[in-house]
Amino acid sequence: MRITECEFVRLNIPFRVAFQHAAASRSHSDAIIIRVMTDDGVEGFGEIQARPYVTGEDNDTIWDKLVPLAGQIIGQSLTTPAAVYQCLDSLVGYTKAPALAGGFDIALLDALDVEGRIDCQEIFGPRRASEHMKCLTIGENYAGERLKKQAHLARVGGYAVVKLKVAGSEDSARVRDLRDWVGSGIAIRLDVNGAMNFSAASALLETCKDCKIESIEEPLDRASPQLAAELLQLHEISGVPLVADESVCTLADLESWARSGGYQAINVRIGKCGGISGAAAMLKAAKAAGFDVVAGTMVGETSVLLKASQKMLEYWNDLDYVEGIDQSRQLLIAEPVVATKGQNDKHFEWIAKYVNEFCISRQIAN
Repeated sequence: MRITECEFVRLNIPFRVAFQHAAASRSHSDAIIIRVMTDDGVEGFGEIQARPYVTGEDNDTIWDKLVPLAGQIIGQSLTTPAAVYQCLDSLVGYTKAPALAGGFDIALLDALDVEGRIDCQEIFGPRRASEHMKCLTIGENYAGERLKKQAHLARVGGYAVVKLKVAGSEDSARVRDLRDWVGSGIAIRLDVNGAMNFSAASALLETCKDCKIESIEEPLDRASPQLAAELLQLHEISGVPLVADESVCTLADLESWARSGGYQAINVRIGKCGGISGAAAMLKAAKAAGFDVVAGTMVGETSVLLKASQKMLEYWNDLDYVEGIDQSRQLLIAEPVVATKGQNDKHFEWIAKYVNEFCISRQIAN
């Protein structure tokens, strides 16, 4: 396929309810949708959800780079996933700008998929043989009766795992309440988003040692000069596996932590790891390095990123779930771009009413 046009639509989509964790509070989705067009009239859709505290990128800066980058992609003939990877790695660099590269990666692979040129087994491996589970993510702003309602949702909704956002040792009461309300049959993961120091994190885990905590994600501030040593000590005294999320967005990050041994698991998100190609490479490298793997979504994803995560879940048998994949569909007040059903000529389509309502800027390169 030869790329003839790239369209970029930046959307501000309100949430039904605000979502909060230690690193950010969100009431809307700031999404950049990429649509590529080929010389055969095929459309491919991608999505960027940049987070400065994750990959160091932000959507304002990315927005200014899109048309110049598209100018280098337009006219190129890309016929395989490997060709897409090579092109984007040379122009952008999956390690240097994983969110930016990932948005184009998803769009170009989507176009190839529409053309029938992709075998997902070549990217992720054989289709999963086991049934996947569901994980419910609960924000830091949920406590008391609001938290109790989320626990009820987890029980009646068939969720196997609950991930609770926490910010300090004082959250131990929320953790104990959640365990009481979900019962013993649902696993609990904690996510700190790097908001604690060693003392607070160790106090939280000590206070909650009877709550059967499955893992704790990004427990310590990444700026700590003794981060690796503190992570090793925290795992040693608590016995709770530590999960890297913001700390691992690229293969170079993963290799660094494989050497230091600070984390036992990696959270792979297509939106932070370089799209489908980057996430697939991360999954394979994590497995080879001996890490356990979980997967997640970025809060506020539209159907474009969510469908990519769903595809990853369908094919990577070592993933039990992708956290938040069901919630994101319910979080947005409306969907400006949706997955089509039963159509072979494209996988997504615009909903004009909501595009007009939520669009804050639009660019076209051809």
